[in-house]
Amino acid sequence: MRTLRLKLLFAFFFAMTSAELATGERVIKGGLITENIPDSDTRVLEAIKQYHNIRQYQFQGWLFSGALVTTRIGRTPQAYLVRDPKKLRRNKGWLRSGSVYRTYTGQAASGVPLVGEPPSPQQLTFFTEPAREITPSPDGKRFIASRDNGGNEQFQGHLFAIGQTDALHFTDQGYRNTDFVFSSDGQWIAWQRSANESPNWDILVTPLNSPSRGRRVVFQGEGTWLVHSFSPDNRFLLVSRYVSVDEGYIFLLDINTGSLKPINDRVGPMAYGVGKFTNDGKSIIVQSDEGRGFVGLLRIDLASGEKTAISPALDGDVTDFALSADDRFLAYSVNVGGRSKLMIARAITGRVTATPRLPPGVIYGLAFDLKGHRLGFTFDGARHPAGAWVYYRRSGRLKKWTDINPKNNTPKGFRSAELVHYLSFVEGDGRRRQIPAYIYRPQTSARRPVPVIISVHGGPESQYRPRFSPRFQYWLKELGAAIIAPNIRGSTGYGGNFVNLDDGVLREDAIKDIGALLDWIKTQKNLDSSRIVIHGGSYGGYVVLAAMTKYPDQLAGGVDIVGISNFVTFLENTKGYRQNLRRVEYGDERDPKMRAFLNSISPLNHAQKIRAPLLIVQGKNDPRVPASESEQMLAATKANGASVWYMMAEDEGHGFRKSENVLALRAAEDAFFRHRFNNGKHP
Repeated sequence: MRTLRLKLLFAFFFAMTSAELATGERVIKGGLITENIPDSDTRVLEAIKQYHNIRQYQFQGWLFSGALVTTRIGRTPQAYLVRDPKKLRRNKGWLRSGSVYRTYTGQAASGVPLVGEPPSPQQLTFFTEPAREITPSPDGKRFIASRDNGGNEQFQGHLFAIGQTDALHFTDQGYRNTDFVFSSDGQWIAWQRSANESPNWDILVTPLNSPSRGRRVVFQGEGTWLVHSFSPDNRFLLVSRYVSVDEGYIFLLDINTGSLKPINDRVGPMAYGVGKFTNDGKSIIVQSDEGRGFVGLLRIDLASGEKTAISPALDGDVTDFALSADDRFLAYSVNVGGRSKLMIARAITGRVTATPRLPPGVIYGLAFDLKGHRLGFTFDGARHPAGAWVYYRRSGRLKKWTDINPKNNTPKGFRSAELVHYLSFVEGDGRRRQIPAYIYRPQTSARRPVPVIISVHGGPESQYRPRFSPRFQYWLKELGAAIIAPNIRGSTGYGGNFVNLDDGVLREDAIKDIGALLDWIKTQKNLDSSRIVIHGGSYGGYVVLAAMTKYPDQLAGGVDIVGISNFVTFLENTKGYRQNLRRVEYGDERDPKMRAFLNSISPLNHAQKIRAPLLIVQGKNDPRVPASESEQMLAATKANGASVWYMMAEDEGHGFRKSENVLALRAAEDAFFRHRFNNGKHP
């Protein structure tokens, strides 16, 4: 690896020479438009590819012949079928089940090479765009996959039948179609849709035997409406109206009449997540924070309205759950400080019967098979690339169904994440709040303190959780940088009070949390406070820009990916289906006082304060944060004489997903970090 570093530094010297000679003129290469970004040496790209091509899988559900997963083997993520590895023999290159911590590296635990390679997944979708939102039918013979065009998020549903090569497109063009749900007998499909410029969502159903001709709108909603589950008799849909992260309402929707019946009679707003009918149709199980500080599982009897908490009170949210088809077993994952805990319980009583042991990480995508014997899910840890795992309920065994790197090219020495807390600013009542953060430290023998990358999540109603990141592992190993991912106020996962601490006029308190982190870094002897670069996407991109204006002398640079530069122009130009949702969080720009406040805190109006170089990245078709947000920030930064690098992809939206664009972005980030960690000098 030392030889690789020397090659990278040598290549970087010549790359930076071209950067220093850059004129600021736009360069068009394929679908990428860039300014001031140096060409990457092929050796740098090959090093990046080692990490970029680490195979990761997301479990999507069960087919009758195996598990439905998504992964990227070629240019874009697609749907694949993987089969039970227990049917494969040792002489075919696979070991029998061992420790749950074992990952496939091409060698047995003894170091003896295995013969052959893991079985190849069977590809099921062949879109040119990424396959999104994969939903299998209850009998496992069909599934729905959606796709958009160039990241525009006008998702279209396609129905696939196993064994057939052609898919049936059954949704209307010009709409964003999401959350496809099969009825329990598999004969009906429901989903919601919105027109890009409309704030209102409709709910539709269609019969499986005529999905494109038989679709009909059964409810025209005002605001954001979500569909969750069919009743067993296919008469009702469980639906909800989403207002904000901590306010929602649930209803029964009569499919024939379109009438709504409220389910919960409690007065006052509360949070709701996913809900499901029980198999007998008499109750629903729903995620809710009613009666507790965190989201748990609530059973509601539809006849009496009686409510029963069926998950214990824990210091964390229930983020996902699955109910077996016979209503006997319940599985759910609990987010405790960012890491997941898996619970298996009796569905009637809520009594926990098992807590399968996994390494620290994140669990999502829970689904029982048709018989309720196997529970599939995705496990994704800081040191463990995402994979499809199966828990065998009867034996209590865990098995990973997917390989990680079939070509045995995974770099060794993945680093884990450490949870830390730091004190933020003194608030009006005299308190200093503890802010949680995950820190990754590089393995280094150097005596000099290491540079730091602050990675800020989006949302803002999101949370950094310690999942596997090829990008992070590359930065740790090849750049020798420490990475800190803070969950500043406004993050989910820490209770309803914490998530609201940045709403409206409190927005800049979240930026002060970044300032407090900069102060904390100064107290750490092994971290170099003179070489800090902040990195973030979407709302995290706003945080990057705001921090660059608030703390211009404490940051060596910033990487803004699809970030908000001006809240007023963002709220005016984001697609209609998102406007009201974002106004709840940021404030309504149509109110003169709020408009003035939003202008006062927008980084675009303080661009003259930015001193350190900035890398701005944008997808041209982004419906959430329009490309105009990046373009106006680019113009303002250049006008004020600051150094700015720029990259736009013409065939991407809210972030990059096509392999060639992701590689180009990683190379640009690599060059930018090396430039800033060497104070703008050649390494």
